[in-house]
Amino acid sequence: MTPAPFAWPGLRLSGAPPERFTLRVERGVWGKAHGARTDYRWLAASPGFERFAPRLEFELALGCEDEPHGAATFWRSLKDAGACAVRVYPSRATDAAGRGGFLEKQVLAWRREPDLPAALAAFALLPFVARLDDKVWWERRQEVDWQRPDAVLGLEDCQPVEITPAELAAAVSSGIAALGEVVGHDELSAAYACLLADPPCAAWLRQLGRPLPPEALAALLLPLSRERGERLSLASWVPSSRADAEELESRWDVLGAPVAHRFAPREKAVIDDSEAGVLASALLAADPEALQAMPVWKPDERQQAPATAPVAFASERRVTATLVTETPTDELWPGPFELPLTAPSADAPRLLHVLWDFACRVDRRWLEPDLVRDACRGEPLRPFAADSPEADLLRRWAREVTASRPPRVDTEEWTVKSDVLRAAAIVFAPDPATVAAVGWPRSGRIPPLFFAPALAAGGRAELERRLGADLWGEATMRSRMLCRRPSLEKQIAEFVDDKL
Repeated sequence: MTPAPFAWPGLRLSGAPPERFTLRVERGVWGKAHGARTDYRWLAASPGFERFAPRLEFELALGCEDEPHGAATFWRSLKDAGACAVRVYPSRATDAAGRGGFLEKQVLAWRREPDLPAALAAFALLPFVARLDDKVWWERRQEVDWQRPDAVLGLEDCQPVEITPAELAAAVSSGIAALGEVVGHDELSAAYACLLADPPCAAWLRQLGRPLPPEALAALLLPLSRERGERLSLASWVPSSRADAEELESRWDVLGAPVAHRFAPREKAVIDDSEAGVLASALLAADPEALQAMPVWKPDERQQAPATAPVAFASERRVTATLVTETPTDELWPGPFELPLTAPSADAPRLLHVLWDFACRVDRRWLEPDLVRDACRGEPLRPFAADSPEADLLRRWAREVTASRPPRVDTEEWTVKSDVLRAAAIVFAPDPATVAAVGWPRSGRIPPLFFAPALAAGGRAELERRLGADLWGEATMRSRMLCRRPSLEKQIAEFVDDKL
């Protein structure tokens, strides 16, 4: 007879389970350096953690992260690369001005291994990371010069995390029980309906009084197929007073919403899915046999079809001044090759024509600020009036491109393309109405002030004045966080600090 935990779809193995499962992990700590003027950063890391580090902090973002609530755990899928188990908790660090109240993150990064289900890794790593604390760096903080932005405390090699089948069975049992104490059948069914929808949408577990326990978070993966579970990211709590629900939903598939949360999830159509009800009933009853009659999920055929060839980002390849990238073949994308966006008038500034050409072209996913400036042939780049036809076009293009991803086009690449247009709208049509209309960039690759260094003299003062203090502060904070290239980071920092 199959051991009970492995009867769940999310834990099924291709053979007999071993005496114990071994998971190899790397560890990192993200937070504020005590007494330093620097922003959030990696404080400590084990030797192999740098393989996961690029962009990881953006993958783990949860809004403004200003409301500590004890400790909470999170499960972040890195797709084929593996996953991260994360613990978020109040930091005891204060900055150079003596301010505190920050959050800190303990991160265990696991590289996916053959025949180890993501659900099994979640049951092993989430309770483990929940026991980690800041002693690993706090007691050695004097060893590092924290005024150096690139300084990181080196940690010893991480010992593997192990779990036996008996320990897994106990964790599964306690996780299901803990989940049933805080989430009812109807709410759980609605959550699974969102995850099973075509296309899937983020599921919110509302009205939580506290973060879901780590085992309860892992239990959400049990009734889902291994293939589906490997793609899901789960947030037990949103530790923020302010958060863009749409941005959260772009990163997380399940989100725990506090009772008194100040942000509203987007309204979605009611999804009637009897399959989701079966999943919820079987999980809460701790009865995997109830799922035997369920159809086996397979990836949609459209997801298996060849996608457009990935376009290398400009920092990774040589870009010509023509601003043209690869053109897909008819076999990959049957057309049309351009989106039907409203064109600027013939006498409109050249900047608009450059952005319109980028927005229309299905095969173009990246646009460098320097190339935009060069393509404008010396025309000074200044923001358009907020109520001008030019500003209206920028906002419309950003919204329409976001909503118009063609079939078979990679979702992440299209999000980057949309973010380029959002950043263009924020910089070249700066106004609270613009931010409300297009939102902040969501991919974690494009800072809101991406195009700001290309502005003519006086651009910084005009952006700050027209966005207002709050949005200007938000734009600069997000831009500092999302600068992945040192050269761009330097340009944006110089622009932000320019008082002229």
